[in-house]
Amino acid sequence: MILMCIVFFGKGSGARLPEIGVISYWDLELYNKLPPKSLALINPDNGIFTGQTRNLATNLNAYKDIVAEASKKQVRLLGYVPTGYFNHKCNIRTKCQTLGRIDAQVKAYFLHFPKLSGIFFDETSLDPWDCSAFTGEYKSLRSIVRKYNSKATIAFNVAVPDRCTIVGLKRGEIIVVFENSFGNYTKEAAAIRNFTEAAHNVGAIVWCLIHSVSDIRSLQSTINTASNMNIDLFYATDIEGNLKPNITWNSPPTYWDTQVELLNPKRKG
Repeated sequence: MILMCIVFFGKGSGARLPEIGVISYWDLELYNKLPPKSLALINPDNGIFTGQTRNLATNLNAYKDIVAEASKKQVRLLGYVPTGYFNHKCNIRTKCQTLGRIDAQVKAYFLHFPKLSGIFFDETSLDPWDCSAFTGEYKSLRSIVRKYNSKATIAFNVAVPDRCTIVGLKRGEIIVVFENSFGNYTKEAAAIRNFTEAAHNVGAIVWCLIHSVSDIRSLQSTINTASNMNIDLFYATDIEGNLKPNITWNSPPTYWDTQVELLNPKRKG
């Protein structure tokens, strides 16, 4: 068996294993693979609505069953909401989303999934870069969630380890510090480490997502690095990024069981 030959190495003093945090744009039957205490997403149709309408996704009932079962297993699920890269003047997929449509999505998630743990705000980054914009964006998105749920978990997908994105975060909020390839993860390790320390100083939770991690040896190295940096949530996949259509997060990696065992050796998904 593969697991018999895996040994951790290079863990520094005080290092701890991160928990599993999955970008799970998965087929519905795959959710039973999630181990207890893990974090994952539900994403019926690039959000809870169909396309750019406000009509509920047609597969909503199946997701209701998944959320209810996940709650029993102590798996935390977040509802996916695209936010349009700080552009709230229109509703065009991957370009802009009005605050009104974002509000409607958040409201619908909590209405139809009362056991949902929180909301995952995607596209919380912008080009051209403007460090001063993050505090206001977080405030706007946070206020929408708090209208409907005072205790829900909030996650922001910034995807880059720029310390100016920490300003404006609240204690207990999750920030995706990195969503990129294994090669870039190695190159940006120092920046991720510094970001993580600064985020922890304000009480935020740090999440890393690494694609193109080709084999178990690379996976092991990636986990060790995350552990030494005190990353809180972690997920790696051997699927490449920038695929068209983008299928990077559409299914678990071939080494899923190994990743679960390495991150949480007492529980297998």
